[in-house]
Amino acid sequence: MNLENSDKEDNSSTVNGKLTPLTKRESIGWYFLSAANGVYGGAPIGVLIPLLLENLSGQAGYELDLVTPCNTAKLYLLAGVFAIISNCCYGASNIFTIAYIPIFARNHPKVIDAKNSDVPISEIKKLEDKMTVKFSSKSLIVAIFAIMIVMFATGGILVLLKDSPYAIQIALVFAGSCWLILLIFPAMWLTKRPKPPLPSGENYLLYSWKRVGKTLLSTRSLWQTMKCLFGWFFISDGVNTLIVVGVLLGRKQLGLTDAEIALMSALVPLFEIIGISIFLYLQKLFHLTEKKIVVISCIFAIFGTIDVEKAKQDADAFS
Repeated sequence: MNLENSDKEDNSSTVNGKLTPLTKRESIGWYFLSAANGVYGGAPIGVLIPLLLENLSGQAGYELDLVTPCNTAKLYLLAGVFAIISNCCYGASNIFTIAYIPIFARNHPKVIDAKNSDVPISEIKKLEDKMTVKFSSKSLIVAIFAIMIVMFATGGILVLLKDSPYAIQIALVFAGSCWLILLIFPAMWLTKRPKPPLPSGENYLLYSWKRVGKTLLSTRSLWQTMKCLFGWFFISDGVNTLIVVGVLLGRKQLGLTDAEIALMSALVPLFEIIGISIFLYLQKLFHLTEKKIVVISCIFAIFGTIDVEKAKQDADAFS
């Protein structure tokens, strides 16, 4: 996104010069898309694929004599390549899903009515921001509940099939099937909205990278924004990495079973809801800025990693 020109662009969808209002079916289809992304990110990417890769790589090791292979028939390297491709596609899907939010906000019937009623631009912007927060918060709630349902179901599958060597694969197929089924609804209900044409002689790939380059070159004039983006990169990458490492730590160091890890992971979204509610309450109570809330959250995350290390030491001492 080129921040220099963002205020000059209008991403509202128009047909014959008129805005096309967002329909209820279209918004519901988008919520199904958010649920699908949540399911895939929470179950396969967050828990099941790391466990599967750990299993496959372990089976490809050697016996105690360091000569005899344990199992040479499972293709863990290929599984790793597919996991990387899957993760990249999941990230791209999230980006395109979030890209709908400003479009939906600008084309919400209330916003269109305000534009047609000669409401001041400042009030229209406030209304668009309100719609943006509404879509963002609702999609998060939908995704959280979808993750909880699927994770509890996969945990049940792992409990029932604890003696099967293919328990994780079956649970992974189930979670992937849920993702695929949920994608049927956005495929049917999301409508194609017209966009402004590209400048003459440009194509989508090169034009996008050119805009990224121009944005990076404008770092000096947008230094505060760039610092925020760099900070968010480190925080989000750290959190996502911590989830995967935590799953493997529970498996290798704490001796948790696959079913226990899946069921414990199903509780994470519940604590997310509790945590969000508590921090919102504290922010209003003490009039804290968003920056202070982020710093406090990071401090709690640090204490959480210290507790995990202590749990590992206790498990080693017990064994």
